[in-house]
Amino acid sequence: MDAPVYNSNSFTGEFAFLDPATARTGLALCLTAYVVYGAIALAIAFWRPHEKANSADFFITARNSQSLMWQAGSWFASAMGAWTLYGPASLVSDPYYGTGIVGLIVYSVFTGAPLIMLAYMGSSVRSNVPTATSVGSYAEFRFGKFVQVFVMLLVLLILTMNLLAEYMAIGGIFATFFGCSPYVPLITVGLITMLYTSVGGLFVSIRTDFLQAIVVLTLTLGTVIYMAVSFAGHPLPPLPEYLGATTAGWQTFATLMIPFICGTFFGEGFWQRIWSAENNRALVLGSWIGGSLASIVVFILGFGGILAYWSGRALADSVNPINSSYAFFYAFADPSTGSISTVVIIVVLIFATIMDESAVDTFQNAITDTLATFAAVLGLKLSPIIVRVLVVVANVPIMVGASYLVTSNVSILNTFGLINMLATHAFAPLAAGLIPQLNAYHTTFSAMGACVGAFIATSVYGVLHYGDAYTGFTALWWTSTYDYLGFITAFVASIVCIPLFIGIEFGVRAVMGWQRPTPFDPKKLVRVEAAFTDVVDAIGVHAVKAVADVKMRL
Repeated sequence: MDAPVYNSNSFTGEFAFLDPATARTGLALCLTAYVVYGAIALAIAFWRPHEKANSADFFITARNSQSLMWQAGSWFASAMGAWTLYGPASLVSDPYYGTGIVGLIVYSVFTGAPLIMLAYMGSSVRSNVPTATSVGSYAEFRFGKFVQVFVMLLVLLILTMNLLAEYMAIGGIFATFFGCSPYVPLITVGLITMLYTSVGGLFVSIRTDFLQAIVVLTLTLGTVIYMAVSFAGHPLPPLPEYLGATTAGWQTFATLMIPFICGTFFGEGFWQRIWSAENNRALVLGSWIGGSLASIVVFILGFGGILAYWSGRALADSVNPINSSYAFFYAFADPSTGSISTVVIIVVLIFATIMDESAVDTFQNAITDTLATFAAVLGLKLSPIIVRVLVVVANVPIMVGASYLVTSNVSILNTFGLINMLATHAFAPLAAGLIPQLNAYHTTFSAMGACVGAFIATSVYGVLHYGDAYTGFTALWWTSTYDYLGFITAFVASIVCIPLFIGIEFGVRAVMGWQRPTPFDPKKLVRVEAAFTDVVDAIGVHAVKAVADVKMRL
C-alpha cells in the first residue's frame, strides 16, 4: 500500500486521526516531551559525577564506565526507535505483502539475537585491542588501512540511511496524526539532540538510554494490559491466511535474519556500547538482557498489528484509508467503528517522541565518532570548532532530506536494499578476522577477495535468474522487495570465498617463491594515529572546558 500523503493544510491533513483542537494539544505535548528529555540530557551533561569526565577518550567512548544495569538499558534502547511503532506491525500484518506470524517470530528474535552475537565479538576485540574506538579501528588493527576505509565508508552509509529513516518515521507519524509539517519534529529533535550530544558525548547518550528503556517498557506493559482487557470476551474469527505461516514469512529467514545479523556488525552505535562496558561480564550479560527485552517488545508491538487485522478493527475504519503502517495503533481501536481513542493516540505518540530522540542521539554520536576517525585516516588535524561544524554539516542535510522525502511521498526503501546487500557481502570475511585459528592465513587479500567473490556470485545469480545484468542488479541491490535466494547466495558465497581466496594467495606465493604472510598477532596493538588522537582531544577537551566554564559561572 502507498504511504499516507502529507496535506500541506496544517492540522487538516486527509489522513489526520485527530480533530484540529486535539491535534494541537497532542503536538504541544509531544514537543514538550522533546524539550524535557533534552533538558534532562543537558543536566546529565553538565553535572555528571564521573571521575573520568575530563578524559578525551572518555568523551568519545565512555570507556569502561557502564555497569550491568546501564549496559542492559543501553543495548535495549539502542535497538529501539520510533520505527518500532509501525515497522514490525506493518511487515507482518499487511494483507498484500505481510509475512504473518512466522515473519513476526523471525523479526523479533533477530532484533535481539544479533546484539548478543556482537557483544561476544566485542569482548574479544576489547581484550585484544583495548584502544579501539570503532569497528573501523578493528578493521585497521586486523586488516590494515585499506579495509578500514572500506568499513568506515560502509558504516557511514548505514548510519546516514538509518538516521534518515528515523527522521522520516517521526516526520511521517506527526504528519499523519497531527496533520503538521514533518519539519516540526525533525527540526526540534535534530537541534535538541545535537545540542546535548555535542556537550555530553556518548556518556550522556547511554544515561538517557536508560530513560528510554523505562518509557518503552512502560508502553509495552500498557499495551499488553490494554489488549488483554480489550480483546477479552470478543472471540476472534479464524486466522486469515495472510497472517499465518505464509511463504513470505518463511522467506524472512533469509530476507530478515541475514541482513539483521550482518548489518548489526556494522552498526557503529552498537560498537560504542562495547567500549563503554566496565568489563566483559557487564557487556555480555547486558546484551543478553537488552537483546531479550528488544525481542519481546518487537514481538508484542508486532502482534498488536496482527490482532488489529485478525479482529477486523483495522478494517472497520471508514474515515481513514487503511494503512498497515499504523496497524499497531488500530489494536487500540473501537471494535465496531475502528476509531481510536484520542487519549491513547497522544500517550503513545509522547512515548514515540522519546524513543525517537534517544535513537537520533545514538546515530549522531556514532556519526561523530566515524567522521573523527575518518578525518584521522585522511591525516587531517581538525580544530574543535571545525569538528563541531562538521557534525552539524553532516546532520542538517539529513534532516532537510528527510523532510523533503516525507512531504514528497518518496521512499528510501530501495537504498536499504543496497546497504543490506553490502553488509551481507562484507560481514563474514571481516568477522572471520576474529577467529584465532585463521590468524596465520586470513589476510587483507582474502578478506577483500571474499567480498568481491561474493559480489561476482550474486551477480551471476542475478543474470541467470532475471535474464540480464541490469535487471538482476536492480532486483537484488536496488529494491524494497527482497529476493531470499539472492541473500542466501551472497551470504553463502562470502563464506565459501574465504578459504578459496586464502588458497589462491598461498598458492600464488608458493609458485612465485614469495614469503608467506606474517601471521596476525592479536597482542601486538597498532598505535592509534596521532591525527586521530588530536581529533579526539579536540572534541573532548573543548567539551570538558565548556562544561567546566558553565559550572563555574553557576
